[in-house]
Amino acid sequence: MASSISAKRQRQILAVLLGAFSVLSAASIATYHAPEPGESPWSAANACGPAGALLAYGLVWTFGQAAAFGVPLMAALWGWNRLRDQKPLPLLVTSALGTLLVFEICTLFGLGGLDRARWSGGWGFAATLALQSSLGLVGSWVVATAVLFVTALAASEMGFHWIGKLAHGLVLNPARGVAGGVAGAYGQWRERRAEAARAAAKQKARDAKAPKKPAKVAAAVQPAIAEGAEGAEAPARTQAQGKAAPIESAVALADEDDDDGAPVAVAPPPPPVIKKNSPSRPRSLEPERPTGPAPEEPLPPLSLLELPQQPEDLVTAADLTHQATLLTTKLADFGIEGRVTEIHPGPVVTMFEFEPAAGVKVNSIVALEDDLALALRAIRIRVIAPLPGKGTVGVEITNPRRRTVYLREVLSSQAYESSNAALKVPLGVDVGGTSFVSDLTKMPHVLIAGSTGAGKSVCLNTIITGLLFQHDPSSLQLVMIDPKMVELSMYNGIPHLTLPVVTDSKKASRALRWAVGEMEKRYKLLASVGARNINTYNERIAEGKVPPADGTDKVPERLGYVVVIVDELADLMLTAPAEIEEPIARLAQMARAVGIHLVLATQRPSVDVITGVIKANFPSRIAFRVASKTDSRTVLDMNGAENLLGMGDMLFLPMGKADAHRVHGCFVSEEETQRVVDFWRAKAAASTAPPPPLATEVNIPEGDEEELAEDGFMSDELIPQAACLVVMHNQGSTSLLQRRLQVGYSRAGRLMDQLEQLGVVGPFNGSKARDVLVDQNWLQQKGFQ
Repeated sequence: MASSISAKRQRQILAVLLGAFSVLSAASIATYHAPEPGESPWSAANACGPAGALLAYGLVWTFGQAAAFGVPLMAALWGWNRLRDQKPLPLLVTSALGTLLVFEICTLFGLGGLDRARWSGGWGFAATLALQSSLGLVGSWVVATAVLFVTALAASEMGFHWIGKLAHGLVLNPARGVAGGVAGAYGQWRERRAEAARAAAKQKARDAKAPKKPAKVAAAVQPAIAEGAEGAEAPARTQAQGKAAPIESAVALADEDDDDGAPVAVAPPPPPVIKKNSPSRPRSLEPERPTGPAPEEPLPPLSLLELPQQPEDLVTAADLTHQATLLTTKLADFGIEGRVTEIHPGPVVTMFEFEPAAGVKVNSIVALEDDLALALRAIRIRVIAPLPGKGTVGVEITNPRRRTVYLREVLSSQAYESSNAALKVPLGVDVGGTSFVSDLTKMPHVLIAGSTGAGKSVCLNTIITGLLFQHDPSSLQLVMIDPKMVELSMYNGIPHLTLPVVTDSKKASRALRWAVGEMEKRYKLLASVGARNINTYNERIAEGKVPPADGTDKVPERLGYVVVIVDELADLMLTAPAEIEEPIARLAQMARAVGIHLVLATQRPSVDVITGVIKANFPSRIAFRVASKTDSRTVLDMNGAENLLGMGDMLFLPMGKADAHRVHGCFVSEEETQRVVDFWRAKAAASTAPPPPLATEVNIPEGDEEELAEDGFMSDELIPQAACLVVMHNQGSTSLLQRRLQVGYSRAGRLMDQLEQLGVVGPFNGSKARDVLVDQNWLQQKGFQ
């Protein structure tokens, strides 16, 4: 019969029996009444009858009424372990350990002189007499306590984990805390003593130089929230009510004749310094004029932009202090000791400067990014280990409430006004809330990458709008290429555009080739006057040191800046990679000195879009949130962009820097941009000056390839070389142009089509080479040789 019952069912039956015994014994002990003199133990009144009275009498007499409850408690635990289907220990072992534990507790009660009937029982009374007669009171306590802990540790190993945890929490943790506190206090005392000795030595040295002056110095420390714009750094402490509590300390130096160096009262380690930046200083509605001569046209006022709609501070000092304490506690839970020294609150994230204790490896903190995000319930956490130039680790934690940064507050900031950059780029604010303004002439080209919806288009609009607030058409020309056809089309009609916004991918390469031609023309102008860059050339123009060209009396004009903006590079690289990559590479390598700068944006930062040639010539890069670490390394050569928050959160890698700056991009709405565009359109409509000379030349009409080939702007720069090759070899072969000119098949085919339009070669003749229709004399007449 027993063999037919499974082991699991046997454990369940035993668990029920142990539970019943636990309830029965507990009820018997709880209703125990001592028998009257002359009465038998089972005759006393008890809730469980004579059997319960007898059981309670035996347990109380042996262990005492208090410790007797340990028997039903152990029975309940044994039953619970078997009910959970855990592998049970032998009942004999657990019974022995449990009984020994109860005996030790009774012994301690007896040594304490407690009532025998209620606390120690017969066993405790007998053990107390035996121990005190042989070891005395002190020795008895030592031995009984040691045996109790040995039994508890053994029981913990055998399955009574709660006993080991209880002993660990009641004794070991407090002991460690006391030892750590003593060691810390001793270390602080030694540091204070050493600091006092150094201060006394310095004071004596000063007194030796000026003996008539008394050496009495007193200093008081009053913490405050430091204003980052003024450079002040003062600690701030927040009470439980959220108010700042002052900390008062005094430093008293020893007198001149005190050789022993009296103890010096030193303030305790300061709380974290909360660095806040002053709000943007308001300025007049008329924007600052760019450096150089006054613009010919009035610049748009700042009133075209919206004022910030959110309060400056969404995070209080109490929140920051609580977050710093929580960060320190969570790091301590992972075995990393240290303290937070400074707090830099920003509109989106707050950076905590954590100073690790001696012996802590920096990589161990970096590896805890995900664990800290889980423990602090943060959306994202970024660890910068270590901070450049500091002995701390930066931990950037997202704020519970996010503040939108508007373009107007960046244009109104002190950082923007004080910048002398020729092409100011208002990117946004850094993690501390300080306006971040860069110089496009020093970038000198920038690559922007990020996934869809991360903020690339808004960033482009802020760059363009910021440039329109600084320059009139005489000092800035724009070339915009927008294959998506919807992002940059709103800028059509502004006088800064050299040509209408290019939305056809086939025409994009021609616009880039025009920029290459403009670069070469400018280099010839600079070479004619011996200038090395556009600034030197314009200075000589202003000083009248540049003679008129071609013997005329016309004074040469200043050269303005040209900014080429491409919104979606990936689409262009898919349609015509060779025709796009070559002019971009040439412009990136050479166009900086003549005032031509590139701004490229793409939502697919893969190696087939951001090729090695493009990447090598774009030292400044902006990465918004990307999908993976691979994309982040493709853009920045480092990880981090995959952990950004989106909505304008970016990493900016300046030229020549190894570390990226985290910047929260400023926001400009479509309505604000439209108002700025309407301002310049109205200026262009009211102006009586003729349009820029390149505007009509570059305006490409719609039509087939034959019509476009007749336009001088559409001619490929390799046409002279291609014509010479074809005539020299007397063979109109596309493969010949590919090999000798090192171009792709599509470009070689277009070269051959243009040679046909010029009359150099005949029409397509199947698999045979085209016929050559001209000779060397024709090439000389056309100036191709």
